[in-house]
This record gives sequence, structure tokens and C-alpha cells, in this order.
Amino acid sequence: MTGGVQTGPPSFDAYPGLYVAADAAAVSLQRQHFLGEAVLLVLNPLSAALVLAIALGVVRLQFAVLTAFSTTLLVLVLWVVRASRWQNQWYDCRSAAEDLKRITWRYLMQLDPFPPGAPAPDASFVRAMEEAVRDHPDVLRALGRRAHVLAPPVTPEMQRIRRASASERAEIYLASRLRPEAAWYAAKAERFAAADRRWFAGLILVQVAAVVSAIVLAARVQGGGAGSAAADSWVPMLTAFGTALMGWQRSKRHADLTMSYSATAQKLAGFESSRPPLAEPAAYLSWVERVEATLAQEHEAWRHMT
Repeated sequence: MTGGVQTGPPSFDAYPGLYVAADAAAVSLQRQHFLGEAVLLVLNPLSAALVLAIALGVVRLQFAVLTAFSTTLLVLVLWVVRASRWQNQWYDCRSAAEDLKRITWRYLMQLDPFPPGAPAPDASFVRAMEEAVRDHPDVLRALGRRAHVLAPPVTPEMQRIRRASASERAEIYLASRLRPEAAWYAAKAERFAAADRRWFAGLILVQVAAVVSAIVLAARVQGGGAGSAAADSWVPMLTAFGTALMGWQRSKRHADLTMSYSATAQKLAGFESSRPPLAEPAAYLSWVERVEATLAQEHEAWRHMT
């Protein structure tokens, strides 16, 4: 889950407040992280564009003043981004949210450590939720600013689903867990593939423009023509824009996430076709365990990839 906003499918509204708060915190921190990255990447091409504007006489500013201003702004934004640690907080909150989601579905589907007949499953669930966030101070700080954490951990709808018949729980799992997750991963894979094509096309256009500008400038100088500050500024400006586009592509990891999300969507779709009958409870619970393991593995792979 990452490039684009990394959040879960919105098809199930019975999650505990702690998950809702962790999910909202992860989304907010991800946006702040990428906003900071975007500002950092834009500063260099912006400085190059200002140099061109000065050369064309559009902006009346000395180069020394521009250099001092752009350098100061770059250092300031870099310090804010690093000091805020938005990326680390985003990762921690997203990991906590995914852990809380998995714990919730294990409770609903009566999987270990909440098997049928277990004494005080609600109390065990609350302890598991607390343990999922206990060792993450960044998560606790982010959650402390959200009212959702005050909601009861075990919602009435969760209790109802856990007490429901095996067939009803199976249908809820299919409709509110497996299918939405498969659809979410498929949609993200398609979206990232399209974004990768668009950003790659933009990068190629900028690089081609830089090469053409460099050739024209070289031909003019070789022919004995006098250069100009404006003409000299086009190549570094386009190069800076190209570097910014490459940096943005690297930070979003569109191509890598497309392959990862596409593979996960195909696995999840395959699970629906291989779902065992409810008449074989052991086989069915093993199937649910495999689905949950696949989702956990995908998220772990996302953490290493981003």
C-alpha cells in the first residue's frame, strides 16, 4: 500500500475506533510526506526557472540574492521534512492499522487467538489491540489527536458477526474482506500503471527538450553566433525539471507497486475460486488463514519496497 493514498477498502464500517484512527493518521501523514517531497523536488527547477526569468528580464533580481534565497529555502524545507519524520510515522501508523484490521478479522472469524468457546474473547481482543500499538510511540502520538480512539474497541456489530452462523460469517468475509481487498489492489495496480506511463512520457518530453535546446545552443556557438544568458539558462532549467520528475517517480515507485499490487489482486481473486465448502470447517478456516497470510505478506513487501 503506498504511492497514492495508502488506505483500505471502505466497504466495512464495523471496525473499532482504534483502527479508524490509525488508518486516518496514516493517510494524513502520507499526504504530508509526499507534499514535503514534492516541495523539495520542485525547489531546484524553480530556482532554474527564476534564473531564466532574470535572464529574460521578467524578474529584477540579482543572482546572488536568488542563490541565497533558494539555498535558505531548500535547507529550511529539508529541515522541516526531516524533523517532522512524516515518512516514519506514516509507515508506523499504516503498519499498526493493518495489524489492527487483521486482528479484527481474526476475532470476527473465530481464528486463533480468539477460537470458538474461548473465555472472554472480547477482553483478549482488547489486549491484542493494545499490544499492536504499545511499542510505537509515533503511533500513540498520532492517535492521541483523533477522537475515534475513544470509541469502544469491540463494536456491537463485531459482537453480532462473531455470534452469527458460520454461513453468515463466511458471506460477510467474502463480501467485506476478500472481494473489497481484491478490488482495491486491482484498482491501485491499474491506477499506478497509468500514472507510471504518464510520468514516464513527461520525463521523456522534458529530456528531449533539454537535448534539443543543448544541440541548438551548441550549433549557435559553433557557428560563431553570440550566446545569451536566456539561451544558456534553458538547458539547466530543463535538466533540473527532468531530475525532479525522476525523483518523484522514484519516491512514488509506480512501476514496482503496479507489479506487486497486480500479483496480490490475482492471488486474492484466485482464493475466491478455491474457497472450500463450509461443510469442511477445518479446510475453510485454513483457507481464511491463507488469505490473511497473503495480505500480511503483501503489506510486509510494501514496507520493504517503499
